[in-house]
Amino acid sequence: MYLKDIKLRNFRNHINSIFSFDIKNYITGKNGSGKTSILESISLIFTGKSFKTNKLKSIINIDKNFFEISSNFSDDNVNYDITLYYDTKKRLTINGKRPENIINFYHNHPVIFYSPENEGFLSKEQEIRRNFLDRSIFYLDISYIDSLLGYNKLLELKKKYILKDVKDSLLYKSIHEKMSNYIKDIQNKRSNLIKSFNTYIEKYLRDIPSLNTEFFSLSYIPNHLDEDLLDKELILKKVLSGPHRDKITFNLNGESFENIASFGQRKSLSLCCIYCFLKVVEDFSKKSIILLLDELESGLDVERVSFFMELFDKYQYFLTGQSKIDKDINIIKLS
Repeated sequence: MYLKDIKLRNFRNHINSIFSFDIKNYITGKNGSGKTSILESISLIFTGKSFKTNKLKSIINIDKNFFEISSNFSDDNVNYDITLYYDTKKRLTINGKRPENIINFYHNHPVIFYSPENEGFLSKEQEIRRNFLDRSIFYLDISYIDSLLGYNKLLELKKKYILKDVKDSLLYKSIHEKMSNYIKDIQNKRSNLIKSFNTYIEKYLRDIPSLNTEFFSLSYIPNHLDEDLLDKELILKKVLSGPHRDKITFNLNGESFENIASFGQRKSLSLCCIYCFLKVVEDFSKKSIILLLDELESGLDVERVSFFMELFDKYQYFLTGQSKIDKDINIIKLS
């Protein structure tokens, strides 16, 4: 997949902006100039979601009543024109037509995003870590979305009954039985992908300059469904067990990662995980991937910035920052 350009109408502070792209793109400008918004728009058309908000209405420029993203991209030597229009609901068209299977489209056009606030596996919030893992699995196995959607639908149903203080053990038993197959699939695939990630991390970690890290690994801690917690769930009014409470933790040189990593060290490890994501998806699915990196230079010295740019060199990437990178790259300067 190769993204050629993008046009933004009423998208945050971009009233009517057009940008042409190359393989390597560096978006620069002052804070508030709309750098991250360009990355957000790319992510939105290829994932259906914003990495900044769940409320798409908030993206519309304050004086307008809609936003529109239009882009030309090529995939397997075929050109496509994609448009996402939003006023009160999303309307996505590809070459002027609604896609027959939007899930299949997202599955076949992977995009990965990193920012200091959204670090993927290394984010502070467990929910963001799980979402990053789930997206990775989805790009490898489209059927995984069925297990996630099936489980989440039953989870919401159970939450509704708990909030209403329904005390019907047979009802909950029925919900748990329906959940069980989804849970098995979700947790097996999460566990297997973490093992794959660790293999890649071990391979590439030693090459990061000045990191002084002997050992780094991810651990997956599944939260198995526990029917004995039902009484406690009814008291606390929340579901206490299941994959939505799975944890992903880290070990750095024999200690808990959260306790000892500096900002620069954390960012280097995050970017290493991003690269491992790229390699896993590329090696197992043979898909090309678009890479979005917000504020790449922040917290990294020149040597590490250069290292990661070379590491990502074979992918189409979009970087943001405030200083010009001394490299053969398409520079988009915002005022």
